[in-house]
Amino acid sequence: MKKASERNYEKSKLENEHLFKTEYDLAIQAFFNNSGSILVLFNRNLEITAFNSKAQIYANELFKSDFVIGKKVFEILPETFQSSFKDLSLKALDGIESSNIEINLPETTLWWNLRYSPLYNNSKEIFGASFTAIDISEKKKSENFLLKVKQDLNH
Repeated sequence: MKKASERNYEKSKLENEHLFKTEYDLAIQAFFNNSGSILVLFNRNLEITAFNSKAQIYANELFKSDFVIGKKVFEILPETFQSSFKDLSLKALDGIESSNIEINLPETTLWWNLRYSPLYNNSKEIFGASFTAIDISEKKKSENFLLKVKQDLNH
């Protein structure tokens, strides 16, 4: 039979683990939702399992659609992007990360740096993938300005 001090220690240890887990979960959630990037997680069936608020804002603004848990991740995209998105997502699910893909959204001045990454569980098995998009529009605007200045100087 355990002594009272051992029971109290175990109870305290469990409470501390729960508190840590709660704080950890809150920190992860805050990071996820306050990231400057678009973040979308999906499972092996390409169904959305999580997304951040920035992803939802841009999905609504750019594609007049919403991310919904369980929906196929590529379905909210225009047809012109669906095939490449699906191909890169499937590569991520096969363990192949694709990163530093720069795209310009047609009819906009928006540029994005895209990354598709596998997600691993504790047993090192791929259970899903993540899609991250970082707005690089200002960087591209600066690059284009510098190219124009260089061209003007050469002519």
